[in-house]
Amino acid sequence: MNKKITLAVLTFILFSIYSVASAQEDHKKESIKKISLLDSLNTQGMKLYRQNFGKNVRPSALSIRSRVEGLVIYEVSVSDKGEVSVRFMTKLNDDIEQTVSKFILSSVNNWVNIGKAYKVYQPIAIGVGEYNIGQIMGMVDGFPSSFEAPFLPVLTRNTIISKTVVRRSITLDKNDSRTPEEAIKELREEELRKDPNRVMSRSGKNMRLSEPGETTKAYNKLLKKLETYLAKKKGKKAYLTINKLIRFNPFNKTLIQQRRRLEKELGKDEFRTYDLLWLQAMAQIEQID
Repeated sequence: MNKKITLAVLTFILFSIYSVASAQEDHKKESIKKISLLDSLNTQGMKLYRQNFGKNVRPSALSIRSRVEGLVIYEVSVSDKGEVSVRFMTKLNDDIEQTVSKFILSSVNNWVNIGKAYKVYQPIAIGVGEYNIGQIMGMVDGFPSSFEAPFLPVLTRNTIISKTVVRRSITLDKNDSRTPEEAIKELREEELRKDPNRVMSRSGKNMRLSEPGETTKAYNKLLKKLETYLAKKKGKKAYLTINKLIRFNPFNKTLIQQRRRLEKELGKDEFRTYDLLWLQAMAQIEQID
C-alpha cells in the first residue's frame, strides 16, 4: 500500500510571479522587415536573441511591487572597425537597467561589422499591470504606431504578481520526492501557465491585466494630474508624475523638456544625461526618416 503524506490545511502568503518574454506581435507585417534587420546585423539571429532576452531580463521583486513599468530604449553603436558601444536612452529605474544590461552583454559581441558605422535602437517594454505597449503605440502624442529602422523589434517582459492567501490540501505518493510546499507551488505555476493574464486577489477573485484602452486611459489621467500640479506649483508631485508619463511614452519631447526644467528647479540630476542623449538621438532618427 502506498504511503501517503497529507497536508490538511496550509495557510501562507504566496507571492506568485509569472513572467512572459516575447517580441511584440501586434504589427506582423512590419516585423518581417525588423526581423530581417536583426538577422543581418546580429549573428545570434532573432530566435537566440529572444531566448537570451528571456533568460536575462528579469525585474526584481522590488521593482514589481513598486509597479515600475514602461519603455526602456538603448542604442547600439557599431563603428567602421567593428567596435561596439551601448548607451541607455531612457531609464525606468536602476534595477531594470541592471537586468537589461545582462541582456546587452549576452549579445554585445554578436553585432556584425559591415565596414561602415551604424546605430540601432532596441525598445524593451516592461509591464507589471497597467502598461501594455500595444495599447499606446500610435495613440498618444509622439509615440509611433510601429517601429521602423533603425529600431529593432520591440521586446516585452510582462510580469504578473499575485498576493493571496492560499488554503489547499494535497496528497503525495510515496514515490514523489517533492515536499507539499513544492507541490503546491508547482500547481500554482501550472494554473498561471494555463491563464497567464490572471491575477488572484487576496479575496480569491480573478483580475485581468491591461484591459483594452487601460494604458492610454492611465496615461491621459496622468497628463491631467500633471497639468494640475504645475498650475498649483507643486513641483515635487509634478516631477513624480512626469517621470511616470515619460516611462510610458518617451517620445513626447515636450514632456522631456518639461522634466529638464523641473529637475533644475528641484536641484535633481537623475534623468538629465538620458534626456539629452535621447533628444539628440530622436533628432538624428528624424533626419533618417
